Amino acid sequence: MLASVALDSGVFVDPVGRELLFHGTNAIVKGPPWYPEWKSFSRDISMAEEDFVLMEELGMNVLRLGVMWPGVEPLEGHYNETYLDQIEEIVNLGSQHGIYTLLDMHQDGLSEFFCGEGLPTWAVRHTDYFTADKHGYPFPFDSPMGEGDFYVEEDLPTKPTIPTRASCSTKNQGPGWHEPTMASANAYEAFYQNVDGMLDAWANMWAHVVERFEGNDSVLGVELINEPFAGDLYRNPLLMVPRPNPGNADRINLQPAYEIASEKIREVDKERLVFFDGVTWGDLGSGFSEAPGGQEYANKTVLGFHYYAPPQLDPSKGHSALQFKAQQRISKKLGAGTFLTETSQPDLTKEDSDGFSLLGGIGDAADATLSSWAGYEWKSFCREGAGGSTESQMGEWGACKTGYSRNFNADRPEDDFMIANGRTFARAVAGKKESMYYDVDTKNFTLIYRVNEVSKMHETEIFASPLIYPEGLSVHVEGAGAEGVWEEETGKVSVRVGGDAREGEKVTVTLGRK
Repeated sequence: MLASVALDSGVFVDPVGRELLFHGTNAIVKGPPWYPEWKSFSRDISMAEEDFVLMEELGMNVLRLGVMWPGVEPLEGHYNETYLDQIEEIVNLGSQHGIYTLLDMHQDGLSEFFCGEGLPTWAVRHTDYFTADKHGYPFPFDSPMGEGDFYVEEDLPTKPTIPTRASCSTKNQGPGWHEPTMASANAYEAFYQNVDGMLDAWANMWAHVVERFEGNDSVLGVELINEPFAGDLYRNPLLMVPRPNPGNADRINLQPAYEIASEKIREVDKERLVFFDGVTWGDLGSGFSEAPGGQEYANKTVLGFHYYAPPQLDPSKGHSALQFKAQQRISKKLGAGTFLTETSQPDLTKEDSDGFSLLGGIGDAADATLSSWAGYEWKSFCREGAGGSTESQMGEWGACKTGYSRNFNADRPEDDFMIANGRTFARAVAGKKESMYYDVDTKNFTLIYRVNEVSKMHETEIFASPLIYPEGLSVHVEGAGAEGVWEEETGKVSVRVGGDAREGEKVTVTLGRK
C-alpha cells in the first residue's frame, strides 16, 4: 500500500511533508467489460504486471484509470461489485510498483446515442423543450439518418435505437464526437439540469465508488467527469464563451453539478481528493468561482485540465506554459491544486510510423510550472476481433472510438516512447521546490529547492532513467552541505542535506550524462 497523498496550499504532499510531482499515463476502456485486462499481458488491452513493470521503469507514478459508469451501474440503482473488484485489482497491482491510481469517470460525446461513451443508456434524457422519439430518448443527430442506420440493444428494456457503427463512421457531424449537435447538446443540458434525477444518480454512483475505496491510499483521487461539454448552446450560446464571461458553462452548469457530487462524496469520505474539470477550450483558465465543496473542502480538490492542439495553442511554438499558468491562477484563487490529467506525449515532435501526432513542448511547460501530468494513453485498450461488426459500436474488448492510442509493436513500447515518457523529474522534494528544468536534447537536468523543516529528516527523490543515461549519470549538488547518490538499477537519485543546513538555504541539484 502506498502512503496517502494530500494537498498543502495546492501542492501535493506525502505524509512526511515532501512535495510531490506525478508523471504517468491513461488506461481508458470505452466499451464492455469497461476495464483493462489485468491477469495477462497483451499489446493492446492489458494493465497487467508487465505493464506496471514498464511504467516503473519509466519512473511513472500515476495511472489515470477509467471507472466507467456503465460498468459500475449497468442498471439503475444496481451497482456491479464484480466490476469494482476488477478495478480494485488493478489499483492494488499498480500500488505494488509505486504507482498511484486516479479513478476517472470518462466520457466522450456522452453516450452511444451520439457515437460516444460515458453515461449508461438508461441515464440519457432530454429536456421538455426538445422533440424526442417514441421511446422518450433524443434522436442521436439533428436529423433522421435514414432507414437501416440504427439498431436495437436487446438488453435495454425500452429498446431505444442507437446508431450503428457504420452510421457513426460515415455520418460524422463535426468536431467533439457530435457534441455540438442539437440533440447531443440538449442531452448534456438535461444531465446538468438533473432531469429525472440523473445527476443525482451520477452523484450517488460516485459516493458508492468513493466509499468502496475509502482507506485505500493507493487511490490518488477521483475525477468526476472527463471533458464535459458546455450544455445546450442553442438555448444559451453564452455557455460556449469561456471566462471571463460570467455565463460560461463552468460556472452555470458544471459548478452546480460538481457541488451535488461533492456533497454526496463528503457524506462517506471527507478526505478523498476530488478532481474537477472545466470545458476543454478554457485556455484563459477555467471559469469556476468556487471549488466543489466550497472553502471547507477546497484544499481537497484538484482542478484538472487537458492539453491538445487544437483547442490549445501549438506547444511546439512555446505557447503551452500559458495554459498551465492560466489554470494555476484560477486554482490558486479557488484554493485547489492543478493536474494535467490528459495530453499528447510530452516531448516528441514528429509523427510516428502510424501517423499518430506527438506534440512537443508540453513536458517542458509542465516542468516550468512544476506541474504533474498523465499522457494519453498507454495503449489502445480496444480490440475489434475477427470480422468486426457493422452494427454494434462495441468491439471484442472495449470500443475503438472517440480517440485511442497506438498499441505496442512488441512486448514493450518503442524506444522513442520510452525516452519521451521517462524524462527526468523530481518525484518527491524534501523542501520547497523553486524550479525544475530538463533539456530534451542534452538530457541535462536541474532542480532548485529551499531547505525547510522536512529537509533534515527526509531525502529528496529524483528519477533519472538508465535508458536516458546508459553510460552513467553525473550527480552534482551544491548548497546546504547536500549530497546525492544515484541507484542505477532503479533510476532513483537520493539527495540529503547536511546536518548544519539552514532554513531557506538553497540546494541545486544538477544531473547529466557521463
